[in-house]
Amino acid sequence: MNKKYGFGNRDIKIITFILILSLVIGLALTFQSTAQASPADDHEMNGENPDHEADALDESQNQANEGNEKTNEKADKPKAPVDEPDEPGQDSPVITKSPKINTYKPGELGPSSKSNILSSNGGNGGEPGSLIIDKWADPHEDYTNRWKVTLSLRGENLETTSDIVLVLDRSTSMNGTKLTKAKNAAKNFVNSLLTEGSNTRIALVAFGTGVTVYNQSDPFKDHNGRQTLINNINSISDAVLTQYTHTQAAIHAARNLLAGSTAQSRNIVLLSDGEPTRSYALHDTSLGSGNFIQVGNVYHSRDDLPESAFDYSSTVGGTLGELTTPVSLLSNRYYHHGNSAVAESRFAKNEGYVIYTIALDAGTTGNNILSRIASPGKAYTGSDDDLEEIFQDVAGEISAAATNAVITDVIGEEFILVDPPGITVSSGTYTWDSSTRTITWNLGKISEDDPKTNPATMWYIVEAKKSAESQVLYPTNEEAYVIYTNVFGEDNQRQDFPKPEVSILNVLVQKKITGNLGDLERQFPFEVTISSNTKGKGYETPAVFSLSHNQKKVLYHLPDDAVITLKETNNFSYEVTVTASGIDGPIEPNDDGAYIIKAADLKGDKTITVTNHKEVNIDTGVSLDSLPYIIILALVIAGIIALILVRRRQISNAE
Repeated sequence: MNKKYGFGNRDIKIITFILILSLVIGLALTFQSTAQASPADDHEMNGENPDHEADALDESQNQANEGNEKTNEKADKPKAPVDEPDEPGQDSPVITKSPKINTYKPGELGPSSKSNILSSNGGNGGEPGSLIIDKWADPHEDYTNRWKVTLSLRGENLETTSDIVLVLDRSTSMNGTKLTKAKNAAKNFVNSLLTEGSNTRIALVAFGTGVTVYNQSDPFKDHNGRQTLINNINSISDAVLTQYTHTQAAIHAARNLLAGSTAQSRNIVLLSDGEPTRSYALHDTSLGSGNFIQVGNVYHSRDDLPESAFDYSSTVGGTLGELTTPVSLLSNRYYHHGNSAVAESRFAKNEGYVIYTIALDAGTTGNNILSRIASPGKAYTGSDDDLEEIFQDVAGEISAAATNAVITDVIGEEFILVDPPGITVSSGTYTWDSSTRTITWNLGKISEDDPKTNPATMWYIVEAKKSAESQVLYPTNEEAYVIYTNVFGEDNQRQDFPKPEVSILNVLVQKKITGNLGDLERQFPFEVTISSNTKGKGYETPAVFSLSHNQKKVLYHLPDDAVITLKETNNFSYEVTVTASGIDGPIEPNDDGAYIIKAADLKGDKTITVTNHKEVNIDTGVSLDSLPYIIILALVIAGIIALILVRRRQISNAE
């Protein structure tokens, strides 16, 4: 009987079942292998999974780094960023102390730098009679965000012809030390102005009850006649008989002397120690004349009378040396000798003469009258010990390039005034209004011959606000100008100072986290030091801060030659890449793991980017490993062999 070894339908079904079962088992093994290698889900693919999940997958690496993690346990906690002070308040118009604007300790981020400072309007000289002004900003020696701002004014004296009438009080009250010191100061005044080659002449008048005009035939003396004037001054002696104070007559005599002068500048310098006690009579003393003004229950002669009201041939005054004298016995109308002197001074000023007054211990009323007699800004007060300085000031004003000088300086919006040291001026006085950031400097005269105003200077320290942008030129002042009277007596002259412009250098450090296992919340600690060849304080103390993903830190106000040493003190086993704007390719660390960047190499936005990367390989779900295929093939072959053996046994048993 022939044996047949074929497959029926039942056999085919069995073989198909075995093949499908083998395939299912193989696929199950494949997906199990893939699942063990890739626990990450979609959330983790976006890089938002915490580091400890990745560490749990790599137990062996955790064991190897266990010691390091303990060592860096404190570093893992973010350190508080360095305090950044708010802008200083500006609540009251006084100089207030400003806090440091630097992010780090003073000097920690570099010494002063050579800022871009622009200035103009300066020069080595000017035309006689001109005013030369300048303004500039110098970098501070110890702070990179501060500048010393200096204003300078210098006058070139105009060699104009000048006639001066020097009028000295010799009344009885001047006897003794007062007169001696007045004479000494007057002689120095003459010597300082009547120098060889000068175009100034001086005439001398002394007054008491009456007036003495020296050298009447040739009253004005220049350098060649200086000694004559000195001798005249020496001849003035203490009054033996009572001498009253006829100030109006002295001014009238000075007017008469200057009436014949052709000088470009004509001046009267009047020294007195008290109230006028004599004056010229009035032509009309009736109440209806309009020559009197009511003061309480009486009437005083006015200070605005016309010249025609006076009778210059008649002098009035009482024997008691009082400021007022009744026009007649028991009259309620009085001559006010002070008002008459003021009226006489008005005539002189209307004729173009400049009047300087020196009140020598004259008292409140005397000071007031002499101040009214003087031209605006030309009244001086003091004691006999002040006379030398006062006379020299007057001499300087007469030849000065500018007088009544007032400087207004408004500090720029991106700066604050640093106090101390506040504001320093070489001469004059100043006020500071913090609400408007305005300095008002009352300088007065500017003379080539005065060491305090040759040049006159004001300086102060400004500090850049943190709102100032890097590499942008900012003017240190919004405006600065001087208003003054020029050598020709023309008021309200104006010159504007230049506006120095400065810039600051800020460097930005930013953090980036990448990779599917990168922790976007982790804080990475940094240590930054700055070195520079620019003069300034040391920088031994490093700056420490921490950054997480997309956080930034500004290194404010660095010197231009700054060398930045940046070190991430704990990178938590991340791959670190450091790049910087303007530098090609990544920056390599040194042996200590620090990155060295020169500020001068940075371009554009001056940014240093530190990127930390952590990632694991994520399987796609289809394994290319040959083991699953071998298992499947082996199972299929084994199933077929088993089926053949079973079939052969069945056939054998059937036979």
